[in-house]
Amino acid sequence: MHFNLQTQPGKRGYGCKHPGANSTVNAAGGAKKYAAVEILMCFLTVFKALAEVVRKYGYRLNRPGFRHVKRNVHLGKGGQPRIRKGPQAFQAYMARCHGKSEEGLESLIQLTVTHRPGRHCASTGIRDLVNYHGVQFSEAMCFGLGAGLGIWYLDFEGLPASRMIHVRSLDIEARFFSRMGLPFEWEQTDDPAAGEAALCRHLDNGRPAVIQTDIYYLPHYSGNPHFPGHLVTVWGYDPGEKVFFITDTGFSDILLVPFEDMRKARFFRNPIFDLRGNLYAPGSVHVPPDMPGLIRGAVLENSRALTQDISDNMGLRALERMRAELPLWRNFDDWPWTCRFAYQVIEKRGTGGGAFRLMYADFLAEAARYVPEIMDLGLSEMMRGTGRAWQELAAAFKSASGKDEPDFSGAAEKIDAVIQAESAYHQTVCQKLSNNR
Repeated sequence: MHFNLQTQPGKRGYGCKHPGANSTVNAAGGAKKYAAVEILMCFLTVFKALAEVVRKYGYRLNRPGFRHVKRNVHLGKGGQPRIRKGPQAFQAYMARCHGKSEEGLESLIQLTVTHRPGRHCASTGIRDLVNYHGVQFSEAMCFGLGAGLGIWYLDFEGLPASRMIHVRSLDIEARFFSRMGLPFEWEQTDDPAAGEAALCRHLDNGRPAVIQTDIYYLPHYSGNPHFPGHLVTVWGYDPGEKVFFITDTGFSDILLVPFEDMRKARFFRNPIFDLRGNLYAPGSVHVPPDMPGLIRGAVLENSRALTQDISDNMGLRALERMRAELPLWRNFDDWPWTCRFAYQVIEKRGTGGGAFRLMYADFLAEAARYVPEIMDLGLSEMMRGTGRAWQELAAAFKSASGKDEPDFSGAAEKIDAVIQAESAYHQTVCQKLSNNR
């Protein structure tokens, strides 16, 4: 079968729902001099009601003709997604496309969707994939074993802003799966049709796949700029309706992505990312026998990578360069957006807060059960403090972005604090964490 979709065994999938909200605002009559005030209050009441709907249900208006997507709702036992009862859009879609009743939909089941909402795209996708194969790692453990911390300061053409900060390593997938003892290489092609066919073959053979995408083309990210490298997990597809079924980071629901949009999302190039249908679909994953050794190696590798003196675009040298260049940002026509985008990359765009450092602190807390030296050195607490320093820097950039005139003095002070915290942590790891058991 082509429609490879299941939630938990014995449970049905779940769907999306168009929002429907009826708001009634009664404007009392009165003296004419109060008419304008009353009309204004009506508008305010309606706006408040709509804002509450958005806050509570998380609706996002997608492209014309595509369903609304509802987030963080209707989980089954254990936080797993399920088909909801009633005339929901996704359930109706399934019945319409396959001519089956709700009970008959179970005959379409092939894969178990093991997605739970996460903090970052790559670590969530990796965790969902290994959970499917029976390895019950947390998202934080996957991020840490993938040596996910990074620091980049970029200034080439084609970036969303004149200067861009990136705070994750570029090859977390390769590092994680290689460390797990699996041969890793992105399956790539220059032909979008061939890439689509390869993805469908993996799904037909019972293998969910993680793929890299540019969120600009994903319907559930309406109005976002190009942001390539975004990882999602694909669980099934329908060749008749020409849609894939995916899960993505913080979304609870299974999401529908048309074939046409998926082809565009999987093929994108810039100086950092070369997306040529990148997908990875292992046949099996197992827990390595030497977890303490793997954890030590991952922690040391990540710190050594950030302290290497290779380029002023990466690692601690990138922070120092950003600190030195910061006064020059006032010359950028887009200096408010450059500041705002820096804030978003550090704090909002899938980092789990604090430039991934808070999630990495959670990894270190878990890792201490395998490697007691991590607790003895206080590495988790040090990293949590580093995450707070990044959060303060993000807040300073956000504040600067709202000013009428460029003033980066607050951000400069916070960069100094981040450099100090990062340096202290990585020096401790490199000098004191032994690689020998």
